[in-house]
Amino acid sequence: MAHRIAVTTTKGGDARAESFLRSLKKVFPESLLVKVVTVATYVVDASLSESELKIAAERLTHPLIEEGSTAVLAPAAYDYAIEIGYLPGVTDNVGKTARETIEDALGRTFAEDQHVYSSLFIFLTGVGSREEAEHMARELHNPLIQRASVWGADTREFPIVVPRVELLEHL
Repeated sequence: MAHRIAVTTTKGGDARAESFLRSLKKVFPESLLVKVVTVATYVVDASLSESELKIAAERLTHPLIEEGSTAVLAPAAYDYAIEIGYLPGVTDNVGKTARETIEDALGRTFAEDQHVYSSLFIFLTGVGSREEAEHMARELHNPLIQRASVWGADTREFPIVVPRVELLEHL
């Protein structure tokens, strides 16, 4: 079963969000974009108990400046959300490091078919249309190695995407 751990900056400012805001304003100067919030997520494709999931979330979260959760920590108000993650089969070094961190925290090694995948949610405020958000998503990801999904402000539960490689046997 896949689980999600989400981590967002709560103190000291979000440098990554500020960088995205500056970049998007340069590429889309006509946009009314005024705010960007980022949430790093880790999809744990392994069997974990609730207590193990809590330990994993705590280990992946800096307690002084971040908040961790098992649900995406969407801001109270936003216009569109973009999730960027790797396509199946692409090396995810952040995911591999998160897996090692979780294994160390739990004191056990995951099975060969159990993985951790990273992705990033980018919440946009001031974006006027889905089309504009989709243009921004295309600017923010590399379609050769990444996928991007766009959701509107009414979305509060985001599907968990597991970019697992599925090999089919030819008959």
